[in-house]
Amino acid sequence: MEIIRPLDIITQSKGKEILVEMKNGKQYKGKLVASDVHPNMVLEEVTELDTNKKLPWIFLRGDNISLIKPPE
Repeated sequence: MEIIRPLDIITQSKGKEILVEMKNGKQYKGKLVASDVHPNMVLEEVTELDTNKKLPWIFLRGDNISLIKPPE
């Protein structure tokens, strides 16, 4: 069985569409452009799912992220 670290999954998702849920319940879907070990993230071509608002990009602070759904 191969052991996969959580940060490896995030790194492998770079350039792909992911879903991020924040602690306040907001959900964002967009292309992962950058991340770090905290895991702060920058997404492009973003949709805020509850309002269907389109954003060119967003910075998400890792401390406020509750869930990350990588691409399937």
